[in-house]
Amino acid sequence: MGRRWQRLRCVWPLHLSTASCSTGTIGNEALAAADAELDYNAYDRIVIAWHYSPCGNGGVATIRAQSQGTCDGATQYLSISWDFNAALGSTAFEGKSRGVALHEYGHNFGVWHANALECGAVAIGSGACSSTEYADPSDVMGSSSGYGHPNGVHKDVLTWLGNGRPQVASTSGTYTINAYEEGSANVKVLKVPRTRDSSGAVNGYYYLEYRKPSTTWSAFLSGRPDYGNGALLHTSGATPL
Repeated sequence: MGRRWQRLRCVWPLHLSTASCSTGTIGNEALAAADAELDYNAYDRIVIAWHYSPCGNGGVATIRAQSQGTCDGATQYLSISWDFNAALGSTAFEGKSRGVALHEYGHNFGVWHANALECGAVAIGSGACSSTEYADPSDVMGSSSGYGHPNGVHKDVLTWLGNGRPQVASTSGTYTINAYEEGSANVKVLKVPRTRDSSGAVNGYYYLEYRKPSTTWSAFLSGRPDYGNGALLHTSGATPL
């Protein structure tokens, strides 16, 4: 699906004066403690791995950047994620991150949770559907333990669909979509217009995609093996659904 380059700097370890699970307290102390090592003007996102057993093994993150006060001569707008204890995953060279850390970093990029849509016996668009938070197992923003790619809607939000990877089904016909994991720059997501505004402009789509994950990143298939053998459907745009 292309590449997004990240410049990384690890400042490790830092010792904070307060034993706390408050993200505000941890964040303020960690930013101050690392200030001598980092020029915050050069970074957009900060990941804090905080080892203090009472905090459990979860994580928290900001959605995109927020003001974090003044450091290095300027007001810093940073997105921050806090990974508690085992949430970060392996710290070995080329070790595997845990899904919690990937989920929280997804929030830092700007996406929300991946939900499931339950409509019972009625059709989408009837207004009778309900959204269940975290219930999309195919996306790490739904089930963090599943290690699934961001779904097509989220990839679109992140502007990770480009170079011929999305296609809009503008007419009736036969379309081919290719697996996310197949590295060529070909169609990965088919966008089917779902709703239009009063002027006739499309304001919502169905997103069809196809997965063929490697064994390293296929945990989401354990409960839903069918997700690796057919098209997945997601939706965005106007409500009610």
